[in-house]
Amino acid sequence: MTSEPPFWRGPRGRVLLGSLVGLVAAGIIIGLVIAWASTSVLEAAGLDTDATTRPAAEPTAEPTETTSPTETPPETTEPTEPSSSSTPPQQAPQLRATPTAVSSMEQIDLDGRFPGLPAGTALQIERKEGGTWTLFPVSLSTGEGGSFSTYVQTGQLGPNQFRVTNPSTGQSTPVVTILVG
Repeated sequence: MTSEPPFWRGPRGRVLLGSLVGLVAAGIIIGLVIAWASTSVLEAAGLDTDATTRPAAEPTAEPTETTSPTETPPETTEPTEPSSSSTPPQQAPQLRATPTAVSSMEQIDLDGRFPGLPAGTALQIERKEGGTWTLFPVSLSTGEGGSFSTYVQTGQLGPNQFRVTNPSTGQSTPVVTILVG
């Protein structure tokens, strides 16, 4: 019998064990960094499948129901503003997209106005996916006079409908359609 300690208890064993622990830790850190970077790229591209969804708000240009001449129109729950010559009418929000046809991941410039909103008001960009408006991962806020300007990029091919919404009131701009392909 030898009086030598087992290999893992000697100096070489400690070096080997320390190296192994270091490699495992480095692998975990590299894996986390790659996962975070991949998630960020997918969200920025609009390709994430777990986007926060909201039910679609009232459509702005599409009729939802028709009435025949013999039916009475349904009652509305929206308040009507009294017409007064002393108060100017509030202008509607506006949205413009350029260009309206792009290649996949090409820059789409969005600009417009939410009249009456103070500078710094947070807005949300939304894209219609399968009949539901989903949040698009781009931060946006108003400038002077309620104006805003940003750009988006998407890899989702085909017609893409976008709008900008004021989350505090639910008011949205008209929809713009961009053909991606």
